[in-house]
Amino acid sequence: MPPNPVLEKIRNTIVENPNAWKRIISNPTFKKRFDGIQGDTLKRPPRGFDKEHPFIEDLKRKSFFVVQHVDQGLALTPQFIQEVDRAFKTAGPFMKYLLFSMGLPFDRED
Repeated sequence: MPPNPVLEKIRNTIVENPNAWKRIISNPTFKKRFDGIQGDTLKRPPRGFDKEHPFIEDLKRKSFFVVQHVDQGLALTPQFIQEVDRAFKTAGPFMKYLLFSMGLPFDRED
């Protein structure tokens, strides 16, 4: 869970850049691989944020992460590393957005 100042930055970035956020979370590959964003949420909108915002459920998040579930047998095969690499590539825009919101660089090379 990021500290409150970091959460505030992420939330403000979602409000200020909603189209980029929408592209990331609605990407079919992202949705299929991760089944959405995970993390604890507030019961009510955070103070200062519009409860009618189209991404209010994301603005209520206290943490942001994605999880890909794989068959246990895959972890014992050579294809596992390739699957992990594909997952990281799919999560790249999501991570880049979060880092951008904090003013940090994203240094992944493909």
